[in-house]
Amino acid sequence: MAPGSIATGWALDDSGVASVSASLDNGTPLTVTRGEAFPGVKEAYPAFPASDKAGFHFAIPSAAAGPHLLVVTITARDGGKTDIKRHIQIK
Repeated sequence: MAPGSIATGWALDDSGVASVSASLDNGTPLTVTRGEAFPGVKEAYPAFPASDKAGFHFAIPSAAAGPHLLVVTITARDGGKTDIKRHIQIK
């Protein structure tokens, strides 16, 4: 990935999604834009709250070339949290 690239994803929870946050190498939280349509989610999960607006995106910040840890945290309205951790390569 190159700095300035846009990462996209989607998140659902039975209780609804309260927030989505992201960070690179456990640094400053990135600005995540939520509430977007994401292809196929509403059709695959019509019973979930806000499945038509499950998408999110954020910009990958500038960072030194090499391996980095990207963490996306999904917080449900009932307080549950899920961390999705991915090792990415910055070019």
